[in-house]
Amino acid sequence: MARSIPLPTRRVLWVLPLAAMLSLPPVARAEKAETQAKALFKAAQKAYDLGNFDEALKDYTAAYDAKPLPGFLFNIAQCHRQRGEYERAAFFYKRFLDTAPKAAAAETAQKLLAEVQAKQAELDKQKQAEADAKRQKDLDESRAAAARAEADAATKRQAALQAQQSFDARKAAEARASHPGNGLAASAPTAAVEESPPAYKRWWFWTGIGAAVVAGCATAYVVTLPRAPDGSLGTINAR
Repeated sequence: MARSIPLPTRRVLWVLPLAAMLSLPPVARAEKAETQAKALFKAAQKAYDLGNFDEALKDYTAAYDAKPLPGFLFNIAQCHRQRGEYERAAFFYKRFLDTAPKAAAAETAQKLLAEVQAKQAELDKQKQAEADAKRQKDLDESRAAAARAEADAATKRQAALQAQQSFDARKAAEARASHPGNGLAASAPTAAVEESPPAYKRWWFWTGIGAAVVAGCATAYVVTLPRAPDGSLGTINAR
């Protein structure tokens, strides 16, 4: 079983041939780059087939660095799509279509581009819904906390009012206990005035009035009697 070469070591191996390529004639340099790109493409394809999309993405990217073929851009987009990175995948599908609009995979790239854009829009919608739900939850918690604070404040105000009323009642009771006659003395004159009937309703008032009337009538009768020549009262006609 072949052992995979670690990425740092692989990058060193890429740099060394690149340095050697720079000293080669243009034709030889192109052939060397193509050879290197083919080797990287083969490794990337193997990693992709095994579902190791991280390694495949690295190798496809290195292959494009060695030889910038449009097909590598399509493969890079495929790796991002498999990793769920739909925004990055859309970017590379667009780059592929821009560089090779008449390629055989252009139609497929168009469909995949629409697919990843729809998935990205769904993700954005989901994230927005989650953000709205969190914001609403925070708002509800804030309102609930404010309501609890207001209820606690109202309870404290009611308790303080009851305590003040209890204190006032106790002080009033203590004042009545220390001066028991104050309340009665203050109310006695009012009670006497209210319970005493007026003079014209008393029996002695009308008895006195009656006696005065009788005395007045007797006096008037005596004064009006004719006097005898001798100064006597004369005789009373008894008829």
